[in-house]
Parts: sequence; C-alpha cells; structure tokens
Amino acid sequence: MARDYSNGYIPKIQYWLGESKEAINKGNVERSQYALKKAEYFMGRHQKVYGNNVIAGVDFSQSLEELTGLGRS
Repeated sequence: MARDYSNGYIPKIQYWLGESKEAINKGNVERSQYALKKAEYFMGRHQKVYGNNVIAGVDFSQSLEELTGLGRS
C-alpha cells in the first residue's frame, strides 16, 4: 500500500525537527542527533521529489544551514 504524501514530506520534517528540539531541551543529545538525521533524510527526499529548498512557499535554506551547524557543535 502506497503512502499518501499529498503535503510532501513537510509533516515528517516538522515532526522530526520538533523531536530534535524537545530532545535538546531534555538534554538528550543522542536522541536529538537521531531526530536530526531523520529530518535531514525527509528534507532530502522532499528536495529530490519536489525540487529545491522551497516547501509550500517556505524557503528552508536557512533551516538546512542551521541543521548543518548543529552537527558541528
């Protein structure tokens, strides 16, 4: 059975970014890193399927840069 991604991968991206933020607030760095990897995966999928970093009229270029910066901290 195929999944419905009529909104693209936006809900999954938002979910995993929220999970990462929540994990950071709780001091769980490992969980945050896992959630960020999931968010990055779905951003990549969205970009591959729908093109560029613009999702539903929102440019996620800055968010992608912030995610990349988190991995360096």
